Parts: sequence; C-alpha cells; structure tokens
Amino acid sequence: MRSKMFFTAIVPVFLIAGCDSVPTDTESAQLAEPDFAATVDMTNYKAQLSPPRTFIPCANDGIGEYASAVDPWLHIIIREVIDGSSGSHWSFMTHPIGGWDYVGETTGDRYQATGLTRGIENTDGADWTPYTWTFVNSFKLIGPGPSNNYLVTMVTHLTWNANDVLTADVSNVSIECR
Repeated sequence: MRSKMFFTAIVPVFLIAGCDSVPTDTESAQLAEPDFAATVDMTNYKAQLSPPRTFIPCANDGIGEYASAVDPWLHIIIREVIDGSSGSHWSFMTHPIGGWDYVGETTGDRYQATGLTRGIENTDGADWTPYTWTFVNSFKLIGPGPSNNYLVTMVTHLTWNANDVLTADVSNVSIECR
C-alpha cells in the first residue's frame, strides 16, 4: 500500500530547510463540515527557514557563484479534505514572503528569490486507488543586469488506476539562465 506522498515529499523539505515555526491556534482553522459530509482541515502559516546556499551559474559574468538567503520567510498553506466516500484530497502551496534576498558570496550582488511550490494528492477511497500526485515547483533568482536570472521549473505527475497500476509518470525539469 502506498504511503501518502504528500508527507513523504513535504516533510523532508521543511526538515532540510530548517523550518523553525509551527502553526498556532490562531493560524490554523477547522472549517465547518459541508453538507456533502466532507471534513476539511486547512493550515495557513509562515515559517522562517535556513535554506542551504545556492549556486547561481548565471552569476559573475557566467562563471557562477554561491549565494546565501538573508532572513527568508515562507508562506505555507496545507489543506486536507476527506470526502463522504473516504476519498482523501491533500494540497499544499508555499511561496517566499516578500521575495527573499540572496547575496552573492563572490560579487556581493543581490538576487531576489520568488516562485511557487504546489503539491496535490487525490485518492478515491480507503484502499488508495485510484491515486494521483502532482508536484509543481517554480523557483526564480532574479539578478542585476542582463543574463543574470536563474530559473528552475519542475513538474511531476503520477497516476495509478483502480487496479493499482501506474498509468501516468510525467516528469519535466527546466533550468535556465536568462
């Protein structure tokens, strides 16, 4: 039986990134149960991170350089819906709050980080089939001057049918300097 990919994917991201904030009662909300007998939980909070330094190949006239984030905060929304058929629907979305400043370790150039990461997981019932998982990450470091922007986009989609057979496995990664 498949474990929830949502937690397999997102929890390590927060552990690696050094998330040191947890939602408080005022930042979490239990929504009223809708008429169609679903349970909805939503968490909305911010966390200060300690991301590892990032290599920017476009920087320093194409030689590249490492840059470190300065005071990065992340906005995080996590939502779970359990429907009347025991189907489970999870989603999360994260994005930098106010954009993050990265400072180049060689040049001292400043880069503005922006982007959005989103994951969606759906299953129709207690046996976890059919099942879909979609993950999209768009991360951009916008630098000074021409050809100094670093853009990373990742898209992954997996689908298992009701017979627990993998029917879709799509993964695309784009990394470019502009």
